Amino acid sequence: MCPVSKLCHPNVPLHCPNLVGYNYWDNVNPRQTAGPNLVGYNYWDNVNPRQTAGPNLVGYNYWDNVNPRQTAGPNLVGYNYWDNVNPRQTAGPNLVGYNYWENVNPRQTAGPNLVGYNYWDNVNPRQTAGPNLVGYNYWDNVNPRQTAGPNLVGYNYWDNVNPRQTAGPNLVGYNYWDNVNPRQTAGPNLVGYNYWDNVNPRQTAGPNLVGYNYWDNVNPRQTAGPNLVGYNYWDNVNPRQTAGPNLVGYNYWDNGPNLVGYNYWDNVNPRQTAGPNLVGYNYWDNVNPRQTAGPNLVGYNYWDNVNPRQTAGSNLVGYNYWDNVNPRQTAGPNLVGYNYWDNVNPRQTAGSNLVGYNYWDNVNPRQTAGPNLVGYNYWDNVNPRQTAGPNLVGYNYWDNVNPRQTAGSNLVGYNYWDNVNPRQTAGPNLVGYNYWDNVNPRQTAGSNLVGYNYWDNVNPRQTAGPNLVGYNYWDNVNPRQTAGSNLVGYNYWDNVNPRQTAGPNLVGYNYWENVCTKCQ
Repeated sequence: MCPVSKLCHPNVPLHCPNLVGYNYWDNVNPRQTAGPNLVGYNYWDNVNPRQTAGPNLVGYNYWDNVNPRQTAGPNLVGYNYWDNVNPRQTAGPNLVGYNYWENVNPRQTAGPNLVGYNYWDNVNPRQTAGPNLVGYNYWDNVNPRQTAGPNLVGYNYWDNVNPRQTAGPNLVGYNYWDNVNPRQTAGPNLVGYNYWDNVNPRQTAGPNLVGYNYWDNVNPRQTAGPNLVGYNYWDNVNPRQTAGPNLVGYNYWDNGPNLVGYNYWDNVNPRQTAGPNLVGYNYWDNVNPRQTAGPNLVGYNYWDNVNPRQTAGSNLVGYNYWDNVNPRQTAGPNLVGYNYWDNVNPRQTAGSNLVGYNYWDNVNPRQTAGPNLVGYNYWDNVNPRQTAGPNLVGYNYWDNVNPRQTAGSNLVGYNYWDNVNPRQTAGPNLVGYNYWDNVNPRQTAGSNLVGYNYWDNVNPRQTAGPNLVGYNYWDNVNPRQTAGSNLVGYNYWDNVNPRQTAGPNLVGYNYWENVCTKCQ
Protein backbone atom coordinates (compact mmCIF):
# COMPACT_ATOMS: atom_id res chain seq x y z
CA MET A 1 0.00 0.00 0.00
CA CYS A 2 1.13 3.58 -0.61
CA PRO A 3 1.60 6.04 2.24
CA VAL A 4 -0.73 9.04 2.56
CA SER A 5 0.86 12.48 2.40
CA LYS A 6 -0.60 15.74 3.73
CA LEU A 7 -0.03 17.74 0.54
CA CYS A 8 0.25 16.72 -3.07
CA HIS A 9 0.96 18.80 -6.13
CA PRO A 10 -1.87 18.34 -8.68
CA ASN A 11 0.62 17.23 -11.31
CA VAL A 12 2.54 14.80 -9.11
CA PRO A 13 1.98 11.39 -10.70
CA LEU A 14 1.03 8.33 -8.71
CA HIS A 15 3.68 5.64 -8.40
CA CYS A 16 1.85 2.87 -6.59
CA PRO A 17 2.93 -0.61 -7.75
CA ASN A 18 -0.53 -1.99 -7.33
CA LEU A 19 -2.20 0.94 -9.04
CA VAL A 20 -0.20 2.03 -12.07
CA GLY A 21 -2.68 4.93 -12.12
CA TYR A 22 -5.74 3.07 -13.31
CA ASN A 23 -9.26 1.69 -12.74
CA TYR A 24 -10.41 4.41 -10.31
CA TRP A 25 -11.39 8.06 -10.25
CA ASP A 26 -8.59 10.57 -9.80
CA ASN A 27 -9.40 14.12 -8.73
CA VAL A 28 -5.78 15.26 -9.21
CA ASN A 29 -6.10 14.24 -12.81
CA PRO A 30 -9.91 14.40 -12.77
CA ARG A 31 -10.62 11.17 -14.53
CA GLN A 32 -10.78 7.46 -13.87
CA THR A 33 -7.14 6.50 -13.88
CA ALA A 34 -6.05 4.04 -16.53
CA GLY A 35 -4.82 0.48 -15.96
CA PRO A 36 -4.66 -3.03 -17.46
CA ASN A 37 -8.32 -2.94 -18.25
CA LEU A 38 -8.10 0.69 -19.30
CA VAL A 39 -4.57 1.80 -20.33
CA GLY A 40 -5.88 5.30 -20.89
CA TYR A 41 -9.21 4.35 -22.35
CA ASN A 42 -12.79 3.16 -21.68
CA TYR A 43 -13.35 5.78 -18.96
CA TRP A 44 -14.32 9.41 -18.63
CA ASP A 45 -11.51 11.93 -18.86
CA ASN A 46 -12.18 15.45 -17.59
CA VAL A 47 -8.73 16.68 -18.69
CA ASN A 48 -9.77 15.78 -22.18
CA PRO A 49 -13.48 16.01 -21.31
CA ARG A 50 -14.62 12.83 -22.94
CA GLN A 51 -14.66 9.11 -22.37
CA THR A 52 -11.14 8.11 -23.26
CA ALA A 53 -10.81 5.71 -26.14
CA GLY A 54 -9.58 2.11 -25.99
CA PRO A 55 -9.94 -1.32 -27.62
CA ASN A 56 -13.69 -1.11 -27.36
CA LEU A 57 -13.63 2.57 -28.23
CA VAL A 58 -10.45 3.70 -30.04
CA GLY A 59 -11.85 7.21 -30.26
CA TYR A 60 -15.42 6.22 -31.01
CA ASN A 61 -18.79 5.12 -29.57
CA TYR A 62 -18.61 7.71 -26.77
CA TRP A 63 -19.32 11.37 -26.22
CA ASP A 64 -16.46 13.75 -26.98
CA ASN A 65 -16.73 17.23 -25.50
CA VAL A 66 -13.57 18.45 -27.30
CA ASN A 67 -15.26 17.57 -30.54
CA PRO A 68 -18.76 17.78 -29.03
CA ARG A 69 -20.22 14.66 -30.49
CA GLN A 70 -20.27 10.92 -29.98
CA THR A 71 -17.04 9.81 -31.54
CA ALA A 72 -17.30 7.41 -34.43
CA GLY A 73 -16.02 3.80 -34.52
CA PRO A 74 -16.56 0.35 -36.08
CA ASN A 75 -20.24 0.50 -35.29
CA LEU A 76 -20.30 4.18 -36.13
CA VAL A 77 -17.38 5.26 -38.39
CA GLY A 78 -18.71 8.81 -38.32
CA TYR A 79 -22.35 7.85 -38.44
CA ASN A 80 -25.38 6.62 -36.48
CA TYR A 81 -24.79 9.12 -33.66
CA TRP A 82 -25.47 12.75 -32.85
CA ASP A 83 -22.84 15.25 -33.97
CA ASN A 84 -22.96 18.70 -32.37
CA VAL A 85 -20.17 20.06 -34.60
CA ASN A 86 -22.38 19.28 -37.53
CA PRO A 87 -25.56 19.39 -35.44
CA ARG A 88 -27.19 16.29 -36.77
CA GLN A 89 -27.07 12.54 -36.37
CA THR A 90 -24.10 11.58 -38.48
CA ALA A 91 -24.86 9.31 -41.38
CA GLY A 92 -23.65 5.72 -41.88
CA PRO A 93 -24.56 2.36 -43.45
CA ASN A 94 -28.04 2.58 -42.03
CA LEU A 95 -28.15 6.31 -42.66
CA VAL A 96 -25.61 7.49 -45.30
CA GLY A 97 -26.86 11.03 -44.83
CA TYR A 98 -30.52 10.23 -44.57
CA ASN A 99 -33.37 8.96 -42.36
CA TYR A 100 -32.39 11.17 -39.41
CA TRP A 101 -32.94 14.70 -38.14
CA GLU A 102 -30.50 17.34 -39.30
CA ASN A 103 -30.34 20.73 -37.59
CA VAL A 104 -28.05 22.31 -40.22
CA ASN A 105 -30.76 21.74 -42.75
CA PRO A 106 -33.49 21.56 -40.08
CA ARG A 107 -35.30 18.56 -41.39
CA GLN A 108 -35.04 14.81 -41.35
CA THR A 109 -32.43 14.08 -43.96
CA ALA A 110 -33.63 12.10 -46.94
CA GLY A 111 -32.64 8.53 -47.85
CA PRO A 112 -33.95 5.31 -49.42
CA ASN A 113 -37.15 5.58 -47.46
CA LEU A 114 -37.14 9.35 -47.78
CA VAL A 115 -34.96 10.73 -50.64
CA GLY A 116 -36.04 14.25 -49.74
CA TYR A 117 -39.63 13.43 -48.97
CA ASN A 118 -42.06 12.03 -46.39
CA TYR A 119 -40.55 14.15 -43.59
CA TRP A 120 -40.85 17.63 -42.12
CA ASP A 121 -38.63 20.33 -43.63
CA ASN A 122 -38.14 23.48 -41.54
CA VAL A 123 -36.25 25.28 -44.34
CA ASN A 124 -39.27 24.85 -46.53
CA PRO A 125 -41.71 24.55 -43.60
CA ARG A 126 -43.68 21.59 -44.79
CA GLN A 127 -43.48 17.82 -44.94
CA THR A 128 -41.33 17.22 -47.97
CA ALA A 129 -42.90 15.29 -50.80
CA GLY A 130 -41.96 11.80 -52.05
CA PRO A 131 -43.34 8.69 -53.80
CA ASN A 132 -46.37 8.71 -51.58
CA LEU A 133 -46.42 12.49 -51.57
CA VAL A 134 -44.61 14.08 -54.60
CA GLY A 135 -45.54 17.53 -53.34
CA TYR A 136 -48.91 16.59 -52.01
CA ASN A 137 -50.82 14.89 -49.18
CA TYR A 138 -49.00 16.92 -46.51
CA TRP A 139 -49.21 20.31 -44.80
CA ASP A 140 -47.37 23.18 -46.46
CA ASN A 141 -46.78 26.29 -44.35
CA VAL A 142 -45.29 28.24 -47.29
CA ASN A 143 -48.61 27.82 -49.01
CA PRO A 144 -50.51 27.35 -45.73
CA ARG A 145 -52.57 24.40 -46.74
CA GLN A 146 -52.24 20.68 -47.21
CA THR A 147 -50.43 20.40 -50.50
CA ALA A 148 -52.33 18.72 -53.27
CA GLY A 149 -51.63 15.32 -54.87
CA PRO A 150 -53.34 12.35 -56.57
CA ASN A 151 -55.84 12.15 -53.77
CA LEU A 152 -55.91 15.92 -53.43
CA VAL A 153 -54.64 17.83 -56.51
CA GLY A 154 -55.37 21.16 -54.85
CA TYR A 155 -58.52 20.12 -53.09
CA ASN A 156 -59.95 18.22 -50.10
CA TYR A 157 -57.79 20.18 -47.63
CA TRP A 158 -57.84 23.45 -45.73
CA ASP A 159 -56.35 26.46 -47.50
CA ASN A 160 -55.39 29.41 -45.30
CA VAL A 161 -54.49 31.57 -48.32
CA ASN A 162 -58.01 31.12 -49.54
CA PRO A 163 -59.43 30.41 -46.06
CA ARG A 164 -61.55 27.43 -46.91
CA GLN A 165 -61.21 23.73 -47.61
CA THR A 166 -60.10 23.66 -51.21
CA ALA A 167 -62.33 21.90 -53.71
CA GLY A 168 -61.61 18.66 -55.60
CA PRO A 169 -63.28 15.67 -57.31
CA ASN A 170 -65.45 15.11 -54.31
CA LEU A 171 -65.67 18.85 -53.77
CA VAL A 172 -64.84 20.93 -56.91
CA GLY A 173 -65.65 24.14 -55.06
CA TYR A 174 -68.38 22.68 -52.93
CA ASN A 175 -69.16 20.42 -49.95
CA TYR A 176 -66.73 22.29 -47.68
CA TRP A 177 -66.63 25.41 -45.52
CA ASP A 178 -65.65 28.64 -47.24
CA ASN A 179 -64.58 31.49 -44.96
CA VAL A 180 -64.30 33.95 -47.87
CA ASN A 181 -67.93 33.32 -48.62
CA PRO A 182 -68.79 32.21 -45.07
CA ARG A 183 -70.78 29.15 -45.90
CA GLN A 184 -70.33 25.56 -46.96
CA THR A 185 -69.65 25.83 -50.65
CA ALA A 186 -72.21 24.31 -52.99
CA GLY A 187 -71.75 21.32 -55.34
CA PRO A 188 -73.57 18.41 -57.04
CA ASN A 189 -75.20 17.50 -53.79
CA LEU A 190 -75.43 21.17 -52.89
CA VAL A 191 -75.23 23.52 -55.93
CA GLY A 192 -75.70 26.53 -53.67
CA TYR A 193 -77.96 24.82 -51.22
CA ASN A 194 -78.14 22.34 -48.29
CA TYR A 195 -75.45 24.21 -46.32
CA TRP A 196 -75.16 27.09 -43.88
CA ASP A 197 -74.73 30.55 -45.38
CA ASN A 198 -73.55 33.34 -43.08
CA VAL A 199 -73.95 35.97 -45.81
CA ASN A 200 -77.60 35.09 -45.91
CA PRO A 201 -77.61 33.68 -42.36
CA ARG A 202 -79.52 30.53 -43.06
CA GLN A 203 -79.03 27.09 -44.56
CA THR A 204 -79.10 27.78 -48.27
CA ALA A 205 -81.90 26.16 -50.25
CA GLY A 206 -81.64 23.34 -52.81
CA PRO A 207 -83.58 20.40 -54.32
CA ASN A 208 -84.33 19.10 -50.87
CA LEU A 209 -84.68 22.63 -49.55
CA VAL A 210 -85.36 25.28 -52.25
CA GLY A 211 -85.38 28.02 -49.63
CA TYR A 212 -86.88 26.02 -46.82
CA ASN A 213 -86.18 23.36 -44.13
CA TYR A 214 -83.38 25.44 -42.56
CA TRP A 215 -82.90 28.22 -40.03
CA ASP A 216 -83.17 31.74 -41.38
CA ASN A 217 -81.71 34.49 -39.18
CA VAL A 218 -82.97 37.23 -41.53
CA ASN A 219 -86.45 35.92 -41.02
CA PRO A 220 -85.68 34.21 -37.69
CA ARG A 221 -87.38 30.93 -38.32
CA GLN A 222 -86.85 27.63 -40.10
CA THR A 223 -87.76 28.50 -43.65
CA ALA A 224 -90.64 26.63 -45.26
CA GLY A 225 -90.57 24.27 -48.28
CA PRO A 226 -92.41 21.34 -49.98
CA ASN A 227 -92.44 19.45 -46.73
CA LEU A 228 -93.07 22.68 -44.89
CA VAL A 229 -94.61 25.37 -47.17
CA GLY A 230 -94.59 27.83 -44.31
CA TYR A 231 -95.22 25.30 -41.61
CA ASN A 232 -93.56 22.53 -39.48
CA TYR A 233 -90.78 24.87 -38.35
CA TRP A 234 -90.02 27.37 -35.62
CA ASP A 235 -90.99 30.98 -36.29
CA ASN A 236 -89.48 33.59 -33.98
CA VAL A 237 -91.45 36.43 -35.62
CA ASN A 238 -94.61 34.63 -34.65
CA PRO A 239 -93.03 32.63 -31.81
CA ARG A 240 -94.43 29.23 -32.65
CA GLN A 241 -93.78 26.25 -34.88
CA THR A 242 -95.59 27.21 -38.05
CA ALA A 243 -98.49 25.03 -39.15
CA GLY A 244 -98.78 22.93 -42.35
CA PRO A 245 -100.53 19.92 -43.98
CA ASN A 246 -99.52 17.72 -41.09
CA LEU A 247 -100.30 20.53 -38.69
CA VAL A 248 -103.03 22.82 -40.10
CA GLY A 249 -102.33 25.48 -37.51
CA TYR A 250 -101.07 23.19 -34.82
CA ASN A 251 -98.03 20.99 -33.91
CA TYR A 252 -96.01 24.06 -32.94
CA TRP A 253 -95.55 26.59 -30.17
CA ASP A 254 -97.86 29.60 -30.36
CA ASN A 255 -97.95 32.63 -28.10
CA GLY A 256 -101.04 33.88 -29.88
CA PRO A 257 -104.55 32.79 -30.90
CA ASN A 258 -103.90 31.21 -34.29
CA LEU A 259 -103.87 27.54 -33.33
CA VAL A 260 -106.42 24.84 -33.77
CA GLY A 261 -105.42 23.81 -30.25
CA TYR A 262 -103.59 20.53 -30.55
CA ASN A 263 -100.31 18.60 -31.26
CA TYR A 264 -97.94 21.51 -30.47
CA TRP A 265 -96.58 23.55 -27.59
CA ASP A 266 -98.67 26.52 -26.53
CA ASN A 267 -97.19 29.21 -24.29
CA VAL A 268 -100.61 30.83 -23.79
CA ASN A 269 -101.82 27.55 -22.41
CA PRO A 270 -98.34 26.29 -21.46
CA ARG A 271 -98.60 22.81 -22.86
CA GLN A 272 -98.38 20.99 -26.17
CA THR A 273 -101.81 21.59 -27.63
CA ALA A 274 -103.87 18.56 -28.60
CA GLY A 275 -104.87 17.60 -32.15
CA PRO A 276 -105.69 14.66 -34.48
CA ASN A 277 -102.67 12.76 -33.28
CA LEU A 278 -103.19 13.89 -29.71
CA VAL A 279 -106.76 14.97 -28.92
CA GLY A 280 -105.72 16.05 -25.46
CA TYR A 281 -103.08 13.41 -24.86
CA ASN A 282 -99.47 12.22 -25.60
CA TYR A 283 -97.93 15.59 -24.70
CA TRP A 284 -96.82 17.58 -21.67
CA ASP A 285 -99.50 19.69 -20.03
CA ASN A 286 -98.29 22.44 -17.68
CA VAL A 287 -101.87 23.34 -16.68
CA ASN A 288 -102.26 19.78 -15.53
CA PRO A 289 -98.50 19.21 -15.14
CA ARG A 290 -98.20 15.86 -16.81
CA GLN A 291 -97.98 14.22 -20.20
CA THR A 292 -101.60 14.08 -21.26
CA ALA A 293 -103.08 10.66 -21.95
CA GLY A 294 -104.39 9.31 -25.28
CA PRO A 295 -105.02 6.11 -27.33
CA ASN A 296 -101.53 4.88 -26.66
CA LEU A 297 -101.72 6.14 -23.11
CA VAL A 298 -105.31 6.46 -21.80
CA GLY A 299 -103.98 7.81 -18.52
CA TYR A 300 -100.85 5.72 -18.44
CA ASN A 301 -97.31 5.23 -19.86
CA TYR A 302 -96.29 8.84 -19.19
CA TRP A 303 -95.03 11.02 -16.37
CA ASP A 304 -97.70 12.54 -14.14
CA ASN A 305 -96.70 15.33 -11.74
CA VAL A 306 -100.17 15.38 -10.14
CA ASN A 307 -99.56 11.79 -9.16
CA PRO A 308 -95.76 12.13 -9.39
CA ARG A 309 -95.01 8.96 -11.27
CA GLN A 310 -95.17 7.53 -14.74
CA THR A 311 -98.83 6.72 -15.10
CA ALA A 312 -99.71 3.09 -15.68
CA GLY A 313 -101.26 1.62 -18.82
CA SER A 314 -101.63 -1.55 -20.88
CA ASN A 315 -97.90 -2.16 -20.80
CA LEU A 316 -97.66 -1.01 -17.20
CA VAL A 317 -100.91 -1.43 -15.23
CA GLY A 318 -99.33 0.33 -12.24
CA TYR A 319 -95.85 -1.08 -12.57
CA ASN A 320 -92.57 -1.05 -14.57
CA TYR A 321 -92.07 2.69 -14.05
CA TRP A 322 -90.74 5.11 -11.45
CA ASP A 323 -93.20 6.24 -8.80
CA ASN A 324 -92.31 9.26 -6.64
CA VAL A 325 -95.36 8.79 -4.40
CA ASN A 326 -93.96 5.40 -3.55
CA PRO A 327 -90.41 6.44 -4.46
CA ARG A 328 -89.41 3.39 -6.40
CA GLN A 329 -89.87 1.78 -9.77
CA THR A 330 -93.29 0.22 -9.48
CA ALA A 331 -93.46 -3.53 -9.94
CA GLY A 332 -95.03 -5.36 -12.88
CA PRO A 333 -94.81 -8.53 -15.03
CA ASN A 334 -91.09 -8.08 -15.41
CA LEU A 335 -90.74 -6.87 -11.84
CA VAL A 336 -93.58 -7.92 -9.50
CA GLY A 337 -91.94 -6.06 -6.63
CA TYR A 338 -88.36 -6.80 -7.53
CA ASN A 339 -85.39 -5.98 -9.81
CA TYR A 340 -85.70 -2.22 -9.25
CA TRP A 341 -84.64 0.41 -6.72
CA ASP A 342 -86.99 0.95 -3.81
CA ASN A 343 -86.55 4.20 -1.85
CA VAL A 344 -89.11 3.16 0.77
CA ASN A 345 -86.96 0.13 1.45
CA PRO A 346 -83.81 1.76 0.09
CA ARG A 347 -82.51 -1.08 -2.00
CA GLN A 348 -82.97 -2.75 -5.34
CA THR A 349 -85.99 -4.94 -4.75
CA ALA A 350 -85.55 -8.65 -5.27
CA GLY A 351 -87.30 -10.86 -7.83
CA SER A 352 -87.07 -14.06 -9.86
CA ASN A 353 -83.46 -13.38 -10.72
CA LEU A 354 -82.83 -12.01 -7.25
CA VAL A 355 -85.28 -13.40 -4.65
CA GLY A 356 -83.79 -11.15 -1.97
CA TYR A 357 -80.20 -11.40 -3.11
CA ASN A 358 -77.62 -10.31 -5.71
CA TYR A 359 -78.43 -6.59 -5.28
CA TRP A 360 -77.46 -3.67 -3.07
CA ASP A 361 -79.42 -3.28 0.16
CA ASN A 362 -79.18 0.04 2.02
CA VAL A 363 -81.24 -1.25 4.95
CA ASN A 364 -78.54 -3.86 5.44
CA PRO A 365 -75.90 -1.78 3.63
CA ARG A 366 -74.43 -4.47 1.50
CA GLN A 367 -75.11 -6.42 -1.64
CA THR A 368 -77.71 -8.94 -0.57
CA ALA A 369 -76.73 -12.56 -0.95
CA GLY A 370 -78.16 -15.09 -3.41
CA PRO A 371 -77.33 -18.30 -5.30
CA ASN A 372 -74.04 -16.83 -6.37
CA LEU A 373 -73.58 -15.06 -3.05
CA VAL A 374 -75.54 -16.62 -0.14
CA GLY A 375 -74.17 -14.00 2.26
CA TYR A 376 -70.67 -13.84 0.87
CA ASN A 377 -68.44 -12.59 -1.99
CA TYR A 378 -69.73 -9.00 -1.68
CA TRP A 379 -69.04 -5.85 0.32
CA ASP A 380 -70.78 -5.54 3.67
CA ASN A 381 -70.94 -2.06 5.23
CA VAL A 382 -72.48 -3.37 8.47
CA ASN A 383 -69.42 -5.53 8.86
CA PRO A 384 -67.23 -3.23 6.73
CA ARG A 385 -65.54 -5.84 4.65
CA GLN A 386 -66.13 -8.05 1.66
CA THR A 387 -68.22 -10.86 3.08
CA ALA A 388 -66.74 -14.33 2.80
CA GLY A 389 -68.01 -17.17 0.60
CA PRO A 390 -66.89 -20.26 -1.36
CA ASN A 391 -64.00 -18.31 -2.78
CA LEU A 392 -63.50 -16.43 0.48
CA VAL A 393 -65.04 -18.11 3.57
CA GLY A 394 -63.84 -15.29 5.81
CA TYR A 395 -60.56 -14.67 4.04
CA ASN A 396 -58.87 -13.11 0.99
CA TYR A 397 -60.62 -9.74 1.42
CA TRP A 398 -60.12 -6.47 3.30
CA ASP A 399 -61.60 -6.30 6.78
CA ASN A 400 -62.14 -2.81 8.22
CA VAL A 401 -63.17 -4.20 11.61
CA ASN A 402 -59.80 -5.89 11.81
CA PRO A 403 -58.07 -3.45 9.43
CA ARG A 404 -56.30 -5.92 7.25
CA GLN A 405 -56.91 -8.29 4.39
CA THR A 406 -58.48 -11.28 6.07
CA ALA A 407 -56.66 -14.58 5.76
CA GLY A 408 -57.89 -17.76 4.03
CA SER A 409 -56.76 -20.95 2.34
CA ASN A 410 -54.09 -19.08 0.43
CA LEU A 411 -53.43 -16.83 3.41
CA VAL A 412 -54.40 -18.40 6.78
CA GLY A 413 -53.27 -15.29 8.66
CA TYR A 414 -50.36 -14.45 6.44
CA ASN A 415 -49.23 -13.07 3.07
CA TYR A 416 -51.32 -9.90 3.47
CA TRP A 417 -51.05 -6.49 5.09
CA ASP A 418 -52.09 -6.21 8.71
CA ASN A 419 -52.78 -2.72 10.08
CA VAL A 420 -53.27 -4.02 13.63
CA ASN A 421 -49.71 -5.28 13.48
CA PRO A 422 -48.64 -2.76 10.81
CA ARG A 423 -46.79 -5.13 8.57
CA GLN A 424 -47.42 -7.85 6.04
CA THR A 425 -48.46 -10.81 8.15
CA ALA A 426 -46.25 -13.87 7.94
CA GLY A 427 -47.16 -17.25 6.42
CA PRO A 428 -45.65 -20.32 4.70
CA ASN A 429 -43.71 -18.07 2.41
CA LEU A 430 -43.11 -15.56 5.20
CA VAL A 431 -43.48 -16.97 8.75
CA GLY A 432 -42.55 -13.62 10.25
CA TYR A 433 -40.04 -12.65 7.60
CA ASN A 434 -39.56 -11.36 4.03
CA TYR A 435 -41.86 -8.38 4.58
CA TRP A 436 -41.72 -4.89 6.02
CA ASP A 437 -42.33 -4.61 9.73
CA ASN A 438 -43.34 -1.16 11.01
CA VAL A 439 -43.19 -2.31 14.63
CA ASN A 440 -39.56 -3.23 14.09
CA PRO A 441 -39.03 -0.83 11.16
CA ARG A 442 -37.28 -3.17 8.81
CA GLN A 443 -38.00 -5.98 6.42
CA THR A 444 -38.45 -8.95 8.72
CA ALA A 445 -36.07 -11.86 8.27
CA GLY A 446 -36.93 -15.44 7.28
CA SER A 447 -35.56 -18.61 5.72
CA ASN A 448 -33.98 -16.63 2.92
CA LEU A 449 -33.10 -13.84 5.33
CA VAL A 450 -32.89 -15.04 8.98
CA GLY A 451 -32.08 -11.53 10.20
CA TYR A 452 -30.15 -10.45 7.15
CA ASN A 453 -30.41 -9.35 3.50
CA TYR A 454 -32.87 -6.58 4.32
CA TRP A 455 -32.84 -2.99 5.52
CA ASP A 456 -32.78 -2.46 9.26
CA ASN A 457 -33.70 1.00 10.51
CA VAL A 458 -32.89 0.05 14.10
CA ASN A 459 -29.34 -0.61 12.96
CA PRO A 460 -29.54 1.64 9.88
CA ARG A 461 -28.07 -0.74 7.38
CA GLN A 462 -28.99 -3.78 5.37
CA THR A 463 -28.74 -6.60 7.87
CA ALA A 464 -26.09 -9.21 7.16
CA GLY A 465 -26.61 -12.90 6.32
CA PRO A 466 -24.97 -15.88 4.57
CA ASN A 467 -24.32 -13.74 1.54
CA LEU A 468 -23.54 -10.74 3.73
CA VAL A 469 -22.52 -11.64 7.34
CA GLY A 470 -22.00 -7.97 8.20
CA TYR A 471 -20.82 -6.90 4.78
CA ASN A 472 -21.86 -6.11 1.19
CA TYR A 473 -24.42 -3.56 2.34
CA TRP A 474 -24.60 0.10 3.30
CA ASP A 475 -23.93 0.90 6.93
CA ASN A 476 -25.05 4.30 8.19
CA VAL A 477 -23.48 3.68 11.60
CA ASN A 478 -20.16 3.27 9.84
CA PRO A 479 -21.18 5.37 6.82
CA ARG A 480 -19.95 3.08 4.12
CA GLN A 481 -20.82 -0.17 2.42
CA THR A 482 -19.72 -2.74 4.96
CA ALA A 483 -17.03 -5.18 3.86
CA GLY A 484 -17.37 -8.96 3.54
CA SER A 485 -15.99 -12.05 1.82
CA ASN A 486 -16.27 -10.32 -1.52
CA LEU A 487 -15.10 -7.05 -0.01
CA VAL A 488 -13.07 -7.48 3.22
CA GLY A 489 -12.73 -3.72 3.63
CA TYR A 490 -12.71 -2.84 -0.03
CA ASN A 491 -14.82 -2.40 -3.20
CA TYR A 492 -17.20 0.00 -1.47
CA TRP A 493 -17.44 3.69 -0.61
CA ASP A 494 -15.91 4.70 2.67
CA ASN A 495 -17.09 8.03 4.08
CA VAL A 496 -14.69 7.77 7.05
CA ASN A 497 -11.84 7.59 4.59
CA PRO A 498 -13.72 9.28 1.73
CA ARG A 499 -12.87 6.86 -1.00
CA GLN A 500 -13.86 3.56 -2.49
CA THR A 501 -11.94 1.11 -0.33
CA ALA A 502 -9.40 -1.13 -2.02
CA GLY A 503 -9.29 -4.95 -2.12
CA PRO A 504 -7.81 -7.96 -3.94
CA ASN A 505 -9.05 -6.66 -7.23
CA LEU A 506 -8.08 -3.13 -6.24
CA VAL A 507 -5.33 -3.08 -3.56
CA GLY A 508 -5.39 0.66 -2.99
CA TYR A 509 -7.07 1.62 -6.21
CA ASN A 510 -10.43 1.41 -8.03
CA TYR A 511 -11.85 4.04 -5.70
CA TRP A 512 -11.97 7.76 -5.22
CA GLU A 513 -9.85 9.19 -2.48
CA ASN A 514 -10.10 12.81 -1.39
CA VAL A 515 -7.16 12.46 1.00
CA CYS A 516 -4.27 13.29 -1.27
CA THR A 517 -2.13 10.26 -2.06
CA LYS A 518 1.54 10.52 -2.89
CA CYS A 519 3.25 7.20 -3.46
CA GLN A 520 6.99 6.81 -2.94
